[in-house]
Amino acid sequence: MPKDRRKRQGSGHDSSRGKQAVGFTSIRKKKTINHYKKILRKEHREDDLYEVIKKQKAEKGGIRTDTYSAINVAAENKRRTAAEEHLKRQQEKEQKIKEREEAQAAAAEKRKQRQKLFSKKTRKGQPYLNNQMTLLLEKIERNVKKENDKNSLPSSSGMS
Repeated sequence: MPKDRRKRQGSGHDSSRGKQAVGFTSIRKKKTINHYKKILRKEHREDDLYEVIKKQKAEKGGIRTDTYSAINVAAENKRRTAAEEHLKRQQEKEQKIKEREEAQAAAAEKRKQRQKLFSKKTRKGQPYLNNQMTLLLEKIERNVKKENDKNSLPSSSGMS
């Protein structure tokens, strides 16, 4: 009976050690894989993790922390460039909004001035035609100037 006990204890003990070692390495692998997946989630990327691991194993003979630090550096660079692009887009958006508000303010001021001229009345309540004629004259002059500019550009470039 003592021989049986020794066999059982010895075989069980050896197998448990082997399981611990396998368990430890698998836990470490799972930990590094989960860390990599976490980085990918932060980057909002979907890569085939197993292909990356196979490449790393082929290159270095196994997964090492060096590769993960390189992955972290690459992720940080991507994150930084994405943040810079986001800031750039946000500044462009703010600039467009500012320009639009300035244009709206200028148009509102122009309408207000025009309305002032049109709202002037005589004692009897008739509108002052002089102001309306002045505005029409300015409008006609602008249109003529635009037409002259359009006509003068092709002829001046043709002479050169």
